[in-house]
Amino acid sequence: MSPTLFPVFVCIHTRMGGQPSCGGRGSEALLAALQKGIAERGLAAEILPIRCMGFCAIGPNVRLGLGKDAQLLHGVTLDQAPDILDKIAVKAGKI
Repeated sequence: MSPTLFPVFVCIHTRMGGQPSCGGRGSEALLAALQKGIAERGLAAEILPIRCMGFCAIGPNVRLGLGKDAQLLHGVTLDQAPDILDKIAVKAGKI
C-alpha cells in the first residue's frame, strides 16, 4: 500500500460450499472496473484486493479509506462503479 495514494479495499474472498461471499457475487469484476476507472480518471488512489471484511452475507464489500473516516459499502454491484469512482475522486483527488 502506497502512503501517498488513497486506499480503496475490495473484498474478493470466495467461500466454500456455495456460502455467500463477495467473490461469489462478482467482486473481481468490480475490482477490475475500479482499477480501470482510477487509471482512466488519473485519480490519486489505489485499489487493494483483500480476502475478507467479515460481512460475507451482504457483499460485495468495498471500503474507501482508513480509520474513523473510512466509508464501508455493502452489496456493491458493477453498475455502481461510476458512483464509487466519483466518491473516490472527491476523497483522493487527481495525481
